[in-house]
Amino acid sequence: MSNLVVIGKQTLGKYNFTGIEGGFGEGKRAMTVKDIAMIHSTDVRTINQSINRNIERFKSDVDIIDLKSVITPSDLEKFGYTQNAWNRSNNIYLLSERGYAKLLKILEDDTAWELYDQLVDSYFNMREKTKTSIPRKKAINTVFRQEMSIAKTMAETLDVDLGIACTVAIQRTEAKTGESLGEYTKLLPSADHKTGYLTPTKIGEKFNLSAIKVNKHLAEKGLQRKDGKKWRMTDAGKKFGEEIPFTATNGHTDYQLKWNESVLDVFCAKDNVVSIG
Repeated sequence: MSNLVVIGKQTLGKYNFTGIEGGFGEGKRAMTVKDIAMIHSTDVRTINQSINRNIERFKSDVDIIDLKSVITPSDLEKFGYTQNAWNRSNNIYLLSERGYAKLLKILEDDTAWELYDQLVDSYFNMREKTKTSIPRKKAINTVFRQEMSIAKTMAETLDVDLGIACTVAIQRTEAKTGESLGEYTKLLPSADHKTGYLTPTKIGEKFNLSAIKVNKHLAEKGLQRKDGKKWRMTDAGKKFGEEIPFTATNGHTDYQLKWNESVLDVFCAKDNVVSIG
């Protein structure tokens, strides 16, 4: 197990938390349960109970570490804990990105995965810069053809937007080969409607509503529907935004719904259902 290193205070939107590396491998970032509870607007006791009730799902030194077993009381302050908190807690958990993803599956609320996306992009994947470049793993032409073939198949069989599928193919090619293909992304045709950037959380901020209530209202308007536990846009909803497919580093596959500004007028309209005609 790599040594734990506190890299200082990190910021994600309105949240400030303690950045930690190591423990789960060199350069890999982690987060304390205390900070996770703060970000999810709950208390540490609730998060600890969720973990302890499902502790068999968390693999030690891969998903979770109990700080009480690896640090001394003299190190408490730099990890954001007081002596009093140390004394009254049976466990002080630290979670890796994988452990955090497992916790979200247990919590499973409408805002959990949106927060996970932000944390993965803005914290877990922001490694310290190294002096070595990314090695070229495979011939770029071969990888590119394979990824584009998959993208076209998905567009034809799963009704995924071809531009989005090609963008994902380019991103996957970059990840596999270490090459930068950003200039090619600019050659893709632009969307025939305003592309979305508003999440339910952002819409809720404009109306002082929670993301849960916003999702419910969008469904009532006929703009989205539940597919299992996940939201998908209806044909009517696709006029006001787009579904962006993604695969998180833990293998979780989902669609992120992004809405454009025009949805706000529909959101406020008095009629309940949007016509797709």
